[in-house]
Amino acid sequence: FRQAIALNPDSAANHLNLGIAYYQGGRPAEAKPAFQKAVTLDPDLTMARLLLAQVLATTGDLAAAEQEYNQVLAHEPGNAKTLRGVGFCRIRQADYHAAVTAYQDATKAEPDNADSWSGLGSAFLGLNELAEAEEMLAVVNSMWEINPMMGLRGCRAGIMYEGLTEMQTRAYFQAACRCAKRGIDVHPEVMIPLVSHVNELKLERAKLEKVAQQVMEEE
Repeated sequence: FRQAIALNPDSAANHLNLGIAYYQGGRPAEAKPAFQKAVTLDPDLTMARLLLAQVLATTGDLAAAEQEYNQVLAHEPGNAKTLRGVGFCRIRQADYHAAVTAYQDATKAEPDNADSWSGLGSAFLGLNELAEAEEMLAVVNSMWEINPMMGLRGCRAGIMYEGLTEMQTRAYFQAACRCAKRGIDVHPEVMIPLVSHVNELKLERAKLEKVAQQVMEEE
């Protein structure tokens, strides 16, 4: 590549290839000027800008890296790789709100890219979502049982967690009513599961019948 540059020093592609060779060889400090030269020769060479931004970000020059990413976004606002780069820079600068925005845009541009979702998760953690996550995990851990079939399952989950039975009943009967309006012959059947004592049945049945009646009156 150096020989190619010697023969054609004004070729942005030659400098880009040299930068890639250095970068892949674990020599980012030497890759940086090669990418910078490629960008100078061809400001619209997106790959050169992206690689330059990556080198700048990995070497700690986050402001310069983001500037290069923003240059790409000015022409390609939906470039998911670039948006992830902006998100990374913002996380490193503890600007988690901006990082969330960048990674959310990246997930919209490439919904199937795991790196975008992982970055978004990291950004949310930076916004102190960790405390909420730990609280939820504590609730999950509190449900651990030796014999789940006899523990917090079925009707007992609805008894312990307020609103659970009502939510499920409302959704079920709303669907039934709306199907009936469309002319579908509907015969809902409701089971109160895993009852081990008559009082469990009484509690759940009372909630279920109340909500079912409300939904049928509303619909």
